[in-house]
Amino acid sequence: MKRVLPLLIVALFIFSGCVPFNFLIRVGVKPSEIKYADTKDGWRIALYHYPARGLIKKKTPVILCHGMALNHFFWNLAQDVNLPGFLAKRGYDVWTVDLRGNGRSKRVNRFGDFKSADVEENEDTVQPRNVWGVDDYAQYDIPAILDGVTQETGQESVTWVGHSMGGMVMYVFLETAKDVSKVKNFVAIGSPVVLPNPANDILRDMEGLQKSVDGLIDIGLKGLRTTAVLSPLTSELNPLDTLYFNRKNVDWDNVQRLYAHSLENIPKGVSRQMRELIETGEFKSIDKKFNYAQNLDKIKLPMLLIAAKGDALGSEYAVLTAYNGISSTDKTYRMFGTENKYKVNYGHCDIIFGETAPREVYPYIERWLTRHD
Repeated sequence: MKRVLPLLIVALFIFSGCVPFNFLIRVGVKPSEIKYADTKDGWRIALYHYPARGLIKKKTPVILCHGMALNHFFWNLAQDVNLPGFLAKRGYDVWTVDLRGNGRSKRVNRFGDFKSADVEENEDTVQPRNVWGVDDYAQYDIPAILDGVTQETGQESVTWVGHSMGGMVMYVFLETAKDVSKVKNFVAIGSPVVLPNPANDILRDMEGLQKSVDGLIDIGLKGLRTTAVLSPLTSELNPLDTLYFNRKNVDWDNVQRLYAHSLENIPKGVSRQMRELIETGEFKSIDKKFNYAQNLDKIKLPMLLIAAKGDALGSEYAVLTAYNGISSTDKTYRMFGTENKYKVNYGHCDIIFGETAPREVYPYIERWLTRHD
């Protein structure tokens, strides 16, 4: 109970609707423009553009995809922690995205339901609007995003950079899509296809809590981003801190921005898949018929797989399992921790918005992109 109580406190605030405080916290760096890409099942996906600057060459466009319960703000919380701006300044055309249900992405027909990947092709039934899973991101959102960015840039292919679930969704796409030619390179940052079993205490507690959160959504309590005023109050209690970052490597102003503007609901379908991952240790389709952990050998394109030493989600074990499973002859594994002479043992999210990330992580990613352009 002592472990669950802080989680319940956080969840109650997230779902309480105390959102008016959010406007007090300054948002991150704004993109130059926002475009939209329409999916085949009726969603309009938001694409945020950071045009190439500096010495501009015809480089492969870069798409940055957020993880579970986050949105595009995750990548650019402030001027000093801004991966899109870092890459754009070095000549890359950069796009961040909001997967369905997050940020500015929205349904074209707000009042309709849709047929998700959890429904057999011969069934006439539809799923409620919040029961999409990672499979739906891969089946519908990714093709729309790839089409949208290649059309806007005039390029034939892109580099996909995914953090956490943003990388997992690309694993799904590469293993199941008939045509993956629009993805030239893939960078997966803390993206697990397996978890140690049994899972750590925080994940097991969150698994139980998410069942209660699903119930709140069912009865009509709309989840909202947590108010940033909450984060200092829970700094000693909040297990999300332990799960998300190494608190020795973050500016608390950026943590407030993350909690105020980037946190999102976890859709019920995604929640089901993550609970299955925690329970069984392997990432599977929402209907449990396809095991993504066991089909990694279908992936053959160049990959950079990044792990953070202090990551409680995308652990070294999880990332190395993916590295060993893919069939690519051009693959690189990198762990960010003190044993590799980095300043800190990075956590799950401070690998991107930590104070030392712009000096250590960003240049490593950019060098890999340059070699594979």
